[in-house]
Amino acid sequence: MKTHYRFTKCILLMSAFSWASMSFSQILPEGTGAVAFGQRQYSPTSNQYDQGGQLRSLGNRIDMDFDSRQMASGALGEDLKRLYDETKLYDSANTGKASLADQLNFGNLRGDIQAKITANYLGAVYGLRKNLTIFTGLPFIRSTVTANLTMEGQNTANAVKARLGNLAFKDIQDGLDTASGINVWTVKKKISEDYGYIPADKWEYTGIGDFLLGARSSMYDAEGFGGKYNLQLSGQVEFPTGHADNPDILTDAALGKGYVAPMVSAQQTASYGYLEVGLDTGLGIGIPTQTTRRVPVDNEALITLDRKTKVNWIPGPETRVVSSLSFGPPLVKGSYRLGVNQHFRDRYSGKLRGNYSTLEKDSETQEQFHQFGITINTVDAYLSNKFALPMIASLTAHESLGGRNTVRSRYIELSIATFFKGHTPRAELADESPRVEPQMTKTVSQTDAIPAITEDGE
Repeated sequence: MKTHYRFTKCILLMSAFSWASMSFSQILPEGTGAVAFGQRQYSPTSNQYDQGGQLRSLGNRIDMDFDSRQMASGALGEDLKRLYDETKLYDSANTGKASLADQLNFGNLRGDIQAKITANYLGAVYGLRKNLTIFTGLPFIRSTVTANLTMEGQNTANAVKARLGNLAFKDIQDGLDTASGINVWTVKKKISEDYGYIPADKWEYTGIGDFLLGARSSMYDAEGFGGKYNLQLSGQVEFPTGHADNPDILTDAALGKGYVAPMVSAQQTASYGYLEVGLDTGLGIGIPTQTTRRVPVDNEALITLDRKTKVNWIPGPETRVVSSLSFGPPLVKGSYRLGVNQHFRDRYSGKLRGNYSTLEKDSETQEQFHQFGITINTVDAYLSNKFALPMIASLTAHESLGGRNTVRSRYIELSIATFFKGHTPRAELADESPRVEPQMTKTVSQTDAIPAITEDGE
């Protein structure tokens, strides 16, 4: 008996990695550079925001009830629907008793999916010109996704067969015999053999993420009434060196975008004494490319291997809006950030006829988040010979507040940046007084996402 399983490809849209810890809100003096190191530790991820913004278990995407209601609707395939319809015909001979067809229940499949991610990164910032700072960075990511399937509930196929007795034709008896054997092993075997998916009870990835290159320039400075205002413009490009979606694995995490992603952004800050408020807005696009996908014929969730093909991919635009508030002296500052990352709908097309809109429906993602941070900045102390090393150390806690089509992420990030300026004497460096404050901005996901994964929604 051929059975259609109503799975959804459970790719984890983990946040694409944020590069804030390697870029800075102020422009570095010409010839001054910084090297940044950091580690981000995600809490185990087992929940995801669905299209409507509701928080669901990741396993909810593969949960399935093999009951009479699903069989009658055709959600479990034509064969099980025919088994239900033909069993229903025998109800007329079952006068006064409960419907035999409505008693059909072959169990409830439940999925337990969890993703764990740790990311280390290395970045560099350099004052190339008086008013031009460049930055670059690369993460090193380790990700593990475990998927445990269980079958709950009672399988009533044999009980229904016994009640039918000799009334049932042989094909009905054979169908009930086959249905009585539905279990986790038969489900996994069918996914692998009939659909060609790679078995992935545990998926692991260790490697690099997307590579970033960017530049920042100050456009306007003003002082008055005891306060300061600064406007900067930034441009950056992310290159697809990290792991993107593998169409042959149901439970991989999208840890990279999969396409070249330029973004422009504006950073505004206003400060008065120890208080600083900021607004970071960004707009990104994706460079159209080709990728490999399994294209459904209609709305089927499990797609056969012969439907795998090259498709044209036009990534949707991305936006970022992050507001910030920080307070404290230059040595130690506390901060709070509130933001929204949005990736708009992708577009797919190709030569193979099929329902490309199914590929597009989960591509629009959003993450609403907030962050708490504390920063220790020894640059001023170093310039005044009170500290041996100019550095910035930041500890940041991130939490998703809401979203769509992205995992709920929580992480702790520790970053350290130290500065250099060739053999320039410390007194000369002090004359230029590079004031550097860490800025925890974000790039939008398709995503990391964990992954995946979201963007980048962190």
